[in-house]
Amino acid sequence: MKKIFLTLLCVCLFLLPSTGCGKSGDSADTLTVIWDSAAFLYNFDDIGTAIETAEEQLENNIGNPSEATKNLTRKQIESTKLMQEWAQGKGKTIKCVDWGWADPLTQKLSAAFFAQEGPDIICGESQMPYFMEQNVLEPFPKDLADYIKQNVSPLAYETMTDSEGNIYGICLCPSNTILAWNKDILEEANVSQDIIDNGPSSWAEWESAMQKVSDMNNPLKLPGGVYYGANNGGYLRVGALMNGAGGSYADASGDPKIDTDANETALEFVRKTAQLNNFNTSLKGSDAGYFSAFTGGNIAYIMDGVWAVQQNSGLSFDVGFSVVPGVEEGTTSNQLLGAGYMSVPTYSKNKELAFECLERMLQKDIQQNIADGALRTPVLKSVYQSEEYQTEHPLLYSFVSDESEQEIPGLPPFVKAVDLTGVWDAVGACLSELTKSNSSASVADLLSKAQKDMLAAYNL
Repeated sequence: MKKIFLTLLCVCLFLLPSTGCGKSGDSADTLTVIWDSAAFLYNFDDIGTAIETAEEQLENNIGNPSEATKNLTRKQIESTKLMQEWAQGKGKTIKCVDWGWADPLTQKLSAAFFAQEGPDIICGESQMPYFMEQNVLEPFPKDLADYIKQNVSPLAYETMTDSEGNIYGICLCPSNTILAWNKDILEEANVSQDIIDNGPSSWAEWESAMQKVSDMNNPLKLPGGVYYGANNGGYLRVGALMNGAGGSYADASGDPKIDTDANETALEFVRKTAQLNNFNTSLKGSDAGYFSAFTGGNIAYIMDGVWAVQQNSGLSFDVGFSVVPGVEEGTTSNQLLGAGYMSVPTYSKNKELAFECLERMLQKDIQQNIADGALRTPVLKSVYQSEEYQTEHPLLYSFVSDESEQEIPGLPPFVKAVDLTGVWDAVGACLSELTKSNSSASVADLLSKAQKDMLAAYNL
């Protein structure tokens, strides 16, 4: 166990009474999971009741969902039924718990690892490679790992693979970063038709389009662009721009390295975005405000995952989608988004059954449901590489057709950090100061300070 995990003990001890860990599986007949909520029904004690409730809500049109949402819910119900049938065939049942996301999830998982009890399958995002390095996750059995390597996109497991090729986590439907835009605002701003139809091909072209929107001087029609909040959503989207400039939050060894020329280029672009938007809070408050501003028709551009295609269907204006351009024409800015890696903790008393459960999720019928639900893209090659998928979901296909050949990074896990939260807090402080309306600090100076603060937390 590495020294970093020991620093979590005081947090774990504080949280133990309130995490609701429970035993590993509430009984020998129950497999307790935190699983991918984009693929299945979520947060239930009884899987049968969850299915019945979802079907009733769908039948009665509860919440007046769109047709796209109804279709997704049907596919989630179908997949949950398949998992119910699988469990029943084993004489077991499945219970799904919700431990939140981001920092609250990290804290609860840390407490579970310390107490050696909790869900038999856990799910998380950028914290999961960190936990992999702490030796608290079980390596996948060889036959399952071999199946994954032969049949599944590397985006689903590459981040959760160690130097010896052992897999510790699998994602059913990860996303890369895409750009969405309000065609009506761009037309009103007299942006060129090619950019309206196809998206910008470089940062210069993108900035030019945003400048035209800004020049309209309409406080209800802003350029939008990258969300730069001091939180995971902001780190991911700004990280995509760093990658598009040839930079990163970390060096090749995984240690913090933010004060580079490439990152300076990226953050100059972020600062320019803030200026063009008159430092509007929708780009740095909660990410909910950012998305609401777009669906409300108030900003021209957002960076998001592939789910934006479905979530922005049926709006009062036409929406365009493309990859996010890189600095130079023909390059892209990319980052893994929404990658919910599912893993089996070493404390699980139901390891064999848990891995069988993960294997069942990767079969074609469930992956086809993910494809047909059209919120995320599947990872099984026989599904997402098929002519059927290309024909029925051409836009989503365009985002994954060559993903096996792409190098799409996730956020660095900073596995050797003594104070992981402190490392990211230093990034957040940098972004907050960078995008203040009255900030006089140069980008280079802000990055230099962020580097010092990141290293101070890293080597505390």
